[in-house]
Parts: sequence; structure tokens; C-alpha cells
Amino acid sequence: MKGCLLLDKPCGLSSFETIDNLKKITGLDKVGHVGTLDPLATGLLLTCLGKATKLAQFLSGWDKEYVAQIKLGTNTDTWDREGNVLETLQNPAVTEEEVAQAVKQLTGEVSLLAPEFSALKYQGKRLYQYARAGQKVPRPSKKVHIYSALILEFNSPFLQIKISCSKGTYIRSFAYELGQKLGCGAAVWELRRTKLGPYPVEDSLLLEQVKEIVKNNQIEKHLISLPNVLAHLPRVVLAAEGYQKVRHGVAFKPQDILEHDPFQRDRWVRILDPEQELLAVGRALCDSGTLLANPEKALFKYERVLVN
Repeated sequence: MKGCLLLDKPCGLSSFETIDNLKKITGLDKVGHVGTLDPLATGLLLTCLGKATKLAQFLSGWDKEYVAQIKLGTNTDTWDREGNVLETLQNPAVTEEEVAQAVKQLTGEVSLLAPEFSALKYQGKRLYQYARAGQKVPRPSKKVHIYSALILEFNSPFLQIKISCSKGTYIRSFAYELGQKLGCGAAVWELRRTKLGPYPVEDSLLLEQVKEIVKNNQIEKHLISLPNVLAHLPRVVLAAEGYQKVRHGVAFKPQDILEHDPFQRDRWVRILDPEQELLAVGRALCDSGTLLANPEKALFKYERVLVN
């Protein structure tokens, strides 16, 4: 069994606990995921089964979309409802117009402070390890892109908002900064990831549904194949004899290539056989336009080889 499965993570489980559940359901040892979700969050978790675990690094750069419920007038140490409440305003005196203006200021390229309770590292340790020990350490601010932030509903003190953002964006940080701009504090109360790269949450399965399709031997129908999950990478299709070269890590020549998409130097490409099966992922050592200029030089550096 190999491929990627779109999972709708339940509230209350960490991403790793969710993966442990999936391992038990599928009977597989090799199961991973892309894009960690906090236990509080629900929604789309891209899981990698079997050989697909080797592809996680090529899938981590995708943009994401979330629907968040943010509670204004509340500060917690984790910047969400699971933390210790530090301050509460019963009736934060902010208008919808003020909220809309603050949200507008947090769109585009913005610098967001990392939460104390996060997996980012300082001097080799996770920030949450310092936070749990009661130690204060410098936290980095990270530049991210908030492509859009659409207010869906405002019923004070709760704000429901849809956020489209770049990788590495903490929605908890967005909520914290929003609270600072409004002068009343804010924390994430509910969070759902609704999109990851090209995949919407509507295409995902609950753990209970996965149990059922595994029981009925239908899981293969729901897996995204290795070539398809890397559809964002240019193709390089090799002739049949190129298989053995890839298998043994031997560089192939231009004459081994049947067809290819345009690609740029130092970018990843997916290397396929004539049947469009994924053989490897490589890093281009030249542009596609200069492929024939140096026929004796190596064209790609293998990053991941998928054939035995």
C-alpha cells in the first residue's frame, strides 16, 4: 500500500496521535503526515502511507486555508482556548468596523510573533519545552503571507474568519496580533483547516470512514498516487532502460529521456517511467533549455529514489 490519504483530523487528538490511529487501522508501520495541526484543530491532514512517507519534504511548501473562530477580549498563555487564561474582558468595546480595519492591517506580507507554545526551536530546544518549564526565551518573529482574511461572521466577542496563508503561519499568532491591534486581546477558540495546496477538506475522510473502507478493501481507491501527489513538479519521463540507472543511482543521459516538462535549475522534478510510475525525485542541475548542451554531464541529483 502506497500513496497519500486525505484525513479529516478530529478535535482533541494531536497529529501524531491521529497518525498512530491510522497505523492501527491500516496495519502499516510507515505512516506520516504533512503539516501538523494542534489538538484543538480539526480538518485536513495529508497523510503519507508506505513509500509516500519519502515524499513529505516535497509537499511541505503548500499554502493553506483555515476557518477560525477567534474570541476577542481573552488572553491565554497558549493563544488558544486550551491555555491558562491570563486576562478576560467581559464585553470588549470593539466594533465590526474596527475589527475589519485590524484584519486588513494583517493581510499581505506580515511579521507574526511565534507562540511560546510552539515547535519552533531556540538553541536546539522546542519553544514549548521552555514554556512548560516556566523559562522565558527570545521568540522569533516570522514573515508570512496572509493572502486573504475574510470575516464570515462577527458576533462579539466571537469572530469567525477564513484565512488563506503561506506555510509556517500560526493562526494563533494571527489571533494574538489581532488582539494587540484592537487593544483587547484575542485567542483562537476553534480552528479548522479547509485546504492544503490543491486539496479541499471536502475530499477528506474521517477515521471512522477509513476503518470502513479498510474493512471492505477499498482504501486503494481513495489513495492519491505518488506521481499525482507530486503533480506540481515538472515531469521527466525516461525510456524503459532508464529504470535500472535510477535504481542503482547512476546518472542518466539526455538520450534516456523520452519527454519532459520545462524545468529550472536547482528545482525539483519527478522522474517517471514510460507508464508514468514514479521512479525518483531529483534536483535539476541545469535548465531544461540547456539539456543538450552538455550531454556527458549529470543532469539531475537524486533526492529520493523510490525503486528498489
